[in-house]
Amino acid sequence: MIYIFFLKLICILINKSKMKILRIYLDTSVIGGCFDQEFAEYSNILLNEAIERKRIGIISDITILELSFAPNSIFDYFNSLLYKFEIIKTNLFSKRGSISR
Repeated sequence: MIYIFFLKLICILINKSKMKILRIYLDTSVIGGCFDQEFAEYSNILLNEAIERKRIGIISDITILELSFAPNSIFDYFNSLLYKFEIIKTNLFSKRGSISR
């Protein structure tokens, strides 16, 4: 009986380890929403899941460019988290280097 319990437990753990982590695209509305009282609750939940690696956060170089025009507090906050996200390069900026202020 104990053997069957452990066998089932092992199967559950193996299946959980094979599950893919959901990839989420973070655009300026999600990041800016973290600073907007109306959207802060859900935007922060989504962003924190990406920061904590519960989800894979994906941003594009266009989003980074758009955020370079955001207020300093938003840009600085986002810039400090940039290393936690997967960055998709679009053809639009592929010939340029990194985007900076």
